Amino acid sequence: MLRLVNINKRFHQFSLGSIDFEVQENEYFVILGPSGAGKTVLLELIAGLCLPTNGKILSGNCDITFVPPEKKGIGLVYQDCALFPSMNVQDNIIFGLKLRKKSKNEIRDKLKSISEYLKISNILDRDVRNLSGGEKQRVALARALILEPKLLLLDEPLSSLDMPLRELLRKELKRIHSESKTTFIQVTHDFEEAVFLADRIALMQHGMIIQIGTPEEIMRRPINHFVAEFVGVRNIIKGFLVETGSDLKLFESRAMRLQVNTIVKGNCHVSIPAEDILISKEKIESSARNSMHGTIVDILPRGRTYEIIIDVGQRLIALVTKRSLEELELKKGKNVWATFKTSEIHVF
Repeated sequence: MLRLVNINKRFHQFSLGSIDFEVQENEYFVILGPSGAGKTVLLELIAGLCLPTNGKILSGNCDITFVPPEKKGIGLVYQDCALFPSMNVQDNIIFGLKLRKKSKNEIRDKLKSISEYLKISNILDRDVRNLSGGEKQRVALARALILEPKLLLLDEPLSSLDMPLRELLRKELKRIHSESKTTFIQVTHDFEEAVFLADRIALMQHGMIIQIGTPEEIMRRPINHFVAEFVGVRNIIKGFLVETGSDLKLFESRAMRLQVNTIVKGNCHVSIPAEDILISKEKIESSARNSMHGTIVDILPRGRTYEIIIDVGQRLIALVTKRSLEELELKKGKNVWATFKTSEIHVF
């Protein structure tokens, strides 16, 4: 287990403040956030490439804050791979083993194993300057994994790749993590990538951890407006809460009145997942307490689904399948009912 305790790092115009979190053994932990949030600095602090102003980094019960990087048992793969241009693929991969003065037989066996595992046996003699983006990433991963690190740090490893290759390597990273039994910590600004890979996500803004949770928790229970927007919540509505004398409160906005279950008081926002809004031609009689009538103002394709934008006095967005789109004969100008459960509404 890796634990960061009250980590601070101050620079002239930027500071990383009061970082506290734990990463469990064999976990795939993703640090997510916009550019400039401090994600890479945090990764370099864990690796030991820079030192914190205050705080501790613990591995199990051992304080590794000031342990030299080469003695931490941590691998690091940068976005640009940082391969040595004067060496071929093979020499890049075995560089760390040579530094550790491993025997020729051990180096040969480990090189064979890792190159076959990452499917790069056929490029070992190649000049690294002539490799494709995907090949470079595999070589960088091989160089890190051949040392059998307890922890592998990945700094935006897929961001410079085109979409088909990025999706392929996401699957490869998932496979490698599952089979290697190594703890992974990856930095990214791509929420879709984080959702695909992560067991848990730490979302950063302005040098601070804003929220930590599973992808599902962060999508459905964002802690504030920034998190909701960053992870792509379609419906974020500003309003205020009114006590009703029952277990439920009344949320009122410019054009909506919703029943919600919350302990929050006063001014607030609500988020409603677009995929949890049911569209129908007629009002549905069900246990769902929130139902409203509106007019479709736009329909936008979103991969395998369609985004239905409904005017209910203000904009409400629902996601439907192609089959539902056709069966309900949804089109611009059509009047529909939008229904969703109180339990699907998150208040913050």
